[in-house]
Amino acid sequence: MDKKELNESLNKLKDEITELKKQLNDINSEKEKWFKKKEELKEIISNLIKDIKQIKITKDKSNTDFIKIKEDRDKCNENVRKLINEFKKLNEEKKKLFEKYGLTNDSLGIKDKIEKLEMKVETEALSLGQEKRVMKEIKDLKKKYKDYGAVEDVVNKSRKTSKEIDDLKKRSEELHKKLIELSKNNKDYKNFIEVSKKINDLKKEQEDAFSKFLKLKNKFLDLHDTLKEKLSKSNEYRKELNDIIEKDKLETKKKEEQVLEVKSKHVEEKIKTKKKLTTEDILVFQGKK
Repeated sequence: MDKKELNESLNKLKDEITELKKQLNDINSEKEKWFKKKEELKEIISNLIKDIKQIKITKDKSNTDFIKIKEDRDKCNENVRKLINEFKKLNEEKKKLFEKYGLTNDSLGIKDKIEKLEMKVETEALSLGQEKRVMKEIKDLKKKYKDYGAVEDVVNKSRKTSKEIDDLKKRSEELHKKLIELSKNNKDYKNFIEVSKKINDLKKEQEDAFSKFLKLKNKFLDLHDTLKEKLSKSNEYRKELNDIIEKDKLETKKKEEQVLEVKSKHVEEKIKTKKKLTTEDILVFQGKK
């Protein structure tokens, strides 16, 4: 290329380099913004992880209480089932004994009836006929009570088992209410879920910021490589232009020296012939020296 073409190419490269530098500055600012964002999110996530570890310790304690109460409730329910089976067996045994001795549920109050009738004889003024009838009734009841004695133990066990079942059911209901209350008021569990969700959301945001940072970083590096190529090309053109300029200078100097040599000879000839020298002749002669 000649000087004109080189100058045009250099000017074009200069504009391109200026534009590339501007783009690099803009991309670098944007890139650093996303990197800073990523680091800020990293710090927030780190602090939230510390928080959630502490929440988990408290939550685990609450879970331990929940599990203990649930185990107690389940144990109560299991005992209720066992006692119900036992109660059914006792009722079956009582039924067989009632059939054997010809007893009914009314027979269960025989002892109380005997005591009331005996009290009546002792405390009330009965006629002879009334007293005989009462005494006969007492005698008949005592005979029945004798037969009832054989099933009294089974009846008592049945009553005791029924009461135990009622007590255990009541205890189970109380424990169940506590479990429901714990589930409703378990703030630690709710906090754990909320913070976990927040951490996951922030991690996604951090990944997005890092992805944008990497994308801009790669773009920055590509443009930087392009800039290096253009700077290298610019240096080549400058060197080529400088070489041309230097060559032109040498050629100009050579031509000037040749002209001066011719003029010097002309002045020397004038001196030899003793012709009058002009101011220009004197300057040429001095330049030659």
